[in-house]
Amino acid sequence: MRIFFSTLFTLTILLFSINLFGAENTRHPVRFDSDSVITIRHPNAEKLADFAKNRDFIYGPNPQAVSLTDRIEYWVWEHFIKFLFLRRYAVIRKIIFYVFIAVVFAYIIFRLQHATLNGTFYTSKNRAALAFQENPENIRSLDFSKEITDAESAKKFRLAIRLLFLRSLKHLEHQQFVKWRPEKTNREYLAELSGNHIQADFREIVTIYEYAWYGNFKINRSLYRQISDIFRQFDQHLEKRS
Repeated sequence: MRIFFSTLFTLTILLFSINLFGAENTRHPVRFDSDSVITIRHPNAEKLADFAKNRDFIYGPNPQAVSLTDRIEYWVWEHFIKFLFLRRYAVIRKIIFYVFIAVVFAYIIFRLQHATLNGTFYTSKNRAALAFQENPENIRSLDFSKEITDAESAKKFRLAIRLLFLRSLKHLEHQQFVKWRPEKTNREYLAELSGNHIQADFREIVTIYEYAWYGNFKINRSLYRQISDIFRQFDQHLEKRS
């Protein structure tokens, strides 16, 4: 019922508008001007030719002024815009989008695993040259004096610093300041030394070791002597407490 009345009301308004428009037309009838004489004037052909040659009236691009580089640039942009908006390239656009997303995810995963990958690939050459395995389980059986001397003689100062650090860690375990475990990190050893006056000294050698070894910095003989003195002072301080 509502639909019926709505339709009826719409038709009424429409008919009323038509009648009103018709009434207005009857009041002001259209008059046609059939008595006026129209004279058609044609422009001078010579003046038109002069205007056509005048550069001030040439508003479009001048083909002669477009270089080869400009033509290539226009062509590239034209096809690039077509590629972005034409429907026939929709499938290719989707493929490129999904490939881009996959590359981004792969890069993120690579960055998250950078430390592991760096240790796997970047230091592989260094591992072949090491005189001992990097497994910290060797800390109790390794002859540090011999290995440090060999590394110094071969000018492998980064390796020598690593050996100095492992020897200091072994001394800490021997003095029962820390409980050594293969899976522990340096931060865990620092936490075990909380409240002990040697914590600050150990933090210093941890920083030096991590910068030299994991930072892959080049260590010359002069810098190595300064670093080795710091490690030896730390070890001597531990020996005095024994």
